[in-house]
Amino acid sequence: MEVAIIHTDFRLYWIARLRALSVYLKERGINLHIIELCGKGSPYKFAEEIKMPTDNWCQLFPKAGPEDISGRKIKRPLFELLDRLNPEIVIAGAIAFPSGALSIQWAKKRGKKTVIFDDAKIENVIRNGFVNFIKKRVYSGVDAIIYPADEWDETGKFWGFEDQRMFYGIDVVDNDFWNMRPQKSPLTGKYFIAGGRQIPEKNFPGVLKAYSTYLNKAHSADKIDKLVLYGNGPERENITAIIKEYELERNVIIKDFLSQEELRSYFSVASLYILFSNYESWGLSVNEALASGCPVAVSVRCGCARSLVDSSTGALFSPDDTEGLANYMKKIAAKSPEEIEMMREACKIKISRWGLERFCSAVNQAIHYCSSNPGRKLSLTTRMIIRMWNGRYRPV
Repeated sequence: MEVAIIHTDFRLYWIARLRALSVYLKERGINLHIIELCGKGSPYKFAEEIKMPTDNWCQLFPKAGPEDISGRKIKRPLFELLDRLNPEIVIAGAIAFPSGALSIQWAKKRGKKTVIFDDAKIENVIRNGFVNFIKKRVYSGVDAIIYPADEWDETGKFWGFEDQRMFYGIDVVDNDFWNMRPQKSPLTGKYFIAGGRQIPEKNFPGVLKAYSTYLNKAHSADKIDKLVLYGNGPERENITAIIKEYELERNVIIKDFLSQEELRSYFSVASLYILFSNYESWGLSVNEALASGCPVAVSVRCGCARSLVDSSTGALFSPDDTEGLANYMKKIAAKSPEEIEMMREACKIKISRWGLERFCSAVNQAIHYCSSNPGRKLSLTTRMIIRMWNGRYRPV
């Protein structure tokens, strides 16, 4: 069987997933064709030098970023490529983007099946009634969907998916890679760590406020954990100003984007990883931290919060609860090495079910569901809507 998977870009987390999936499906008689629409740009620009790792991987527009090409421009070359590959099933990203919208168009035109992967919950993205009507019509042309976990069931049902059409396992990382212990610590002394793209949604001002409160609560005899803040983005200047305002220069260590090897070494020694975002559809850095054995403090507005975080692995906070986060920092800093080591082991146990196997299994189950069941029948109105919607690129 021939299967294609299509997305705007397959950087960073996707590399390991797709390598594993190619092997997993090949062992089951399925050939996977990987189609990356763009070779430049994307939210992960710092990772854009990564080369395509397999011979079944191609970039449709290797010299363009997603902002440079419209769905209309993508449509013809994508359809020509799919016609040559002739997959029975097309797997693609969210239908709001060209990758998902155009994959559905091609599949409906050629009588093929489609699987969509997404991690946005209906309550987190407010849309008007007309937009929801259009999306429901487009989704009615999708044969199966892959979500992170069963917490997305209500979202799936809202879009018209019955239980048997929903599969779980999209948001995973390569646990084996993150679990490897580095030979030496990147820093001397204890530290907390937070980072990522420096944009308003990540709520770094809240992290710094909580850290300032933690320092104010510490007694003179306490051993202070420093704060490592990594990444870059449009909020960098504001973040630097806040560090000066709170007089944190001696205790906050600023790093630019870290490679995955570098980040693993920081996670494996850090006392606590903090993801205090105002919104995250999931938050894969939490997976990485846990697989590295690092306890976590996570915003309740992160999609991964209730699936991955409990009292054994860390704690959950509202993103405006800087006092609560500061108190938890103090609690973690006061733990003995033995207590921290117990948390590290609990983190690795918790995340063990969220490795690459989970992703591969979910995709395989969705493929077999589609190949074993008839395609969804569509009204003339729905076919017209699908034919007209080419998607558009709107990054966070």
